[in-house]
Amino acid sequence: MAKVDPIEIYVERALQGGTRHDAIRAELLQAGWPERAVEAALGGWADNGTVPPVPRPRAGFSFVDLLAYLVLLGALAVTALNIVTLTHGLLNFLMPDPLDGSSVGRAEQARWGLATLIVSAPLYGGLMRWIDRGLQRHPFKRAASVRAVALGLMLTVAVIIFASDAVYTIFALLNGELTARFAAKALVVALVALGVLVIGRSDLNLESDGRAKRLVLWAGSAVTLALVGWTLLATGAPASVRDQRLDRQRYSDITNIATRMRCTEGGILPDTLAPADVAAYCPGRDIAPVTLRDPQTGAEYRYERLDDRRFALCADFVDPGFSQVNQSYGPNWLYDAQTGCITGRIR
Repeated sequence: MAKVDPIEIYVERALQGGTRHDAIRAELLQAGWPERAVEAALGGWADNGTVPPVPRPRAGFSFVDLLAYLVLLGALAVTALNIVTLTHGLLNFLMPDPLDGSSVGRAEQARWGLATLIVSAPLYGGLMRWIDRGLQRHPFKRAASVRAVALGLMLTVAVIIFASDAVYTIFALLNGELTARFAAKALVVALVALGVLVIGRSDLNLESDGRAKRLVLWAGSAVTLALVGWTLLATGAPASVRDQRLDRQRYSDITNIATRMRCTEGGILPDTLAPADVAAYCPGRDIAPVTLRDPQTGAEYRYERLDDRRFALCADFVDPGFSQVNQSYGPNWLYDAQTGCITGRIR
């Protein structure tokens, strides 16, 4: 059997006896009841002095409401995380550090973050607008316990982010890494966590006018649009990105061919890359496992025997000097960004 709250019983009986809200409130507060509990108990009844008292709609949530809040919480967390990630990438670009490692793969990571943000940010905005409209139509739902729990989780996430930011900042100071760029990154994390905290507190406060929340959301929308634009400019439009991927594949193909051509026991380099010629040059060496044709046009990569020990392998790159290509590849060949060719030797 469900436990009946004694304050609920007292309020109902007092109202049935004709006692007004102000008098009941004063008696309960004098008896030591918390103000929130008193207001919650009185909020279930209309303050019009009628007997019997008129009940107000009780706060309740359907399964759809619960699911919407859970998705809203997840969308907010993912949006906040990717705002931080993309902003940190912008800071890495604007404030490079000599200890930075290789930049290979960062553009693809940024595109993953951008794709996630493009989905999560509108999802959060649409759900929030739908929920706020529902609360305007049914204000009593603001007091629902499920809503309070979901918003409490939101505040918990913000507090954890704040604490993690503080710990990491102290660690960086002790580790000698408190550069201006790191301080800017820590500030970004703190501002995002503060924004989440403001949104959560505004939603939990039943008397809030929502101005602080709207200000944070407008600022977040502006930052999100700026990050989308910057990431597209920094990582390239989809068409140019495809060209870069094709160039990386071409470079990988000709270096793989060059690897297959190395044969310490081989004789004179073959005139062509025909399987029979390669097998005659290096018995047992099969050229079939490697790709000999351009992935887009299907044209064969250009091979030229320069002398008995040296050869050249060329591809038609969209941008022969694309940034992902290292200018040297192994001890036995070099890549020329002007011609798009590898010049190598067999031994």
